Amino acid sequence: MDTSEEYIAMCRQAVDYLPEHKWDTGCFYAGIIHVCTNEAFWKSTQEPQHEEGHWKKVMHARDNEMGWGVVDDLCDPNFKVNCGHYEYSEVWPLYRQDQLQSLYKVPITPEEELGSKQRTPHLIYAFYTFVFGEQFARAKDKAPAMEYSLKFKSMEQLWLAFIMQEEYGKLWNGKEWETTVNQNKRT
Repeated sequence: MDTSEEYIAMCRQAVDYLPEHKWDTGCFYAGIIHVCTNEAFWKSTQEPQHEEGHWKKVMHARDNEMGWGVVDDLCDPNFKVNCGHYEYSEVWPLYRQDQLQSLYKVPITPEEELGSKQRTPHLIYAFYTFVFGEQFARAKDKAPAMEYSLKFKSMEQLWLAFIMQEEYGKLWNGKEWETTVNQNKRT
């Protein structure tokens, strides 16, 4: 599972476009840590060998730090501690490849109804076309057709980029999702 800074940033910005995430055991998440500023709590945790005020350095070192985890019986992404160690001030999903694949909508007319056996070839062809480009088979120099897809360092990054382009007409420029000139958005 990709937990790189790049993928965390991609997911953080994709949340505004993707359907609301349903948290379940095994889901990955990332968040911004907000450290409690309860001075009495932090002073009580200060060890005798540390100088006075050491707790402030510890507190500020973790504030606004990025963290990630996996949802299980003991770990809830909406974890909050009132006057305790820390809490997440913002939480978003880190999508697994299977979750991203399930977001792909096969473009069909209202008269058509596709079963799961028919959905898979559509998904594979669309993904292949995204990765290699429409003219890949006929191109002498295949590198330009693959230039965009080669920017991504993991399958999660590649699948997220595919979903964002196919479903929302967005391209990742390394910092944010931007609308493509030839928007391919389907609703």
